[in-house]
Amino acid sequence: MTLSHSEQLEQELNELNQIDEHIVRDYLLANPDFFAHHPELLLSMRLTHPEKGSISLMERQQETMRHRMRQLEEEITNLMTVANHNEHIFRFNSQLCLQLLRCETRKSFITLMQHSLKQEFAIRRVEIVEIDSDNFNAQKVYQKRLLTGQYFGRLSDAENQCLFSAPVGSVALLKLDFSDTQAILAFAHDDPAHFHSRMDSLLLEQLRQQVNYLYPSLR
Repeated sequence: MTLSHSEQLEQELNELNQIDEHIVRDYLLANPDFFAHHPELLLSMRLTHPEKGSISLMERQQETMRHRMRQLEEEITNLMTVANHNEHIFRFNSQLCLQLLRCETRKSFITLMQHSLKQEFAIRRVEIVEIDSDNFNAQKVYQKRLLTGQYFGRLSDAENQCLFSAPVGSVALLKLDFSDTQAILAFAHDDPAHFHSRMDSLLLEQLRQQVNYLYPSLR
């Protein structure tokens, strides 16, 4: 049975209406040169823009590319910032390590760490707290705060008094691996938000390793 022209047109329209948009998407992804063969479509297709109203596909593509370029520039800037920060930490830690190797006493060791970290990073206090059997307050801090080996944040007034003998803003606590006793490497800053759970601990972890290695052999 032969269909009339109007019937054929209606059938074609019905078939077009049944085409799933995912099929079109998959076809365009599989044929990225489609618009190169049909450039007239680029000018005739219109897209909705929240600020400009209706724009052409080419305009939207250019805008998308500009947005992606801005994103890449921001990512590169962030990577360079992180790289510069890590280089700064590496240089500082390398120099401090050489100086710590020259220390002959525990007192000079702590004094050097306090002076260097205060001058470079405004860290006000550095303490190595060895936990004696009769120091119940320090034992509580050790058991409560160092379940994972480190703690960054704020302490109660009693905990600050136990570790630093003074009120402080925020702290970083790291568990030390001394063979003969439990001990805490404690850092304090005046800013309550300086030490926090999401911060990078690269520098402090390197310092912890140096303390583990050097401090027990000092007199």
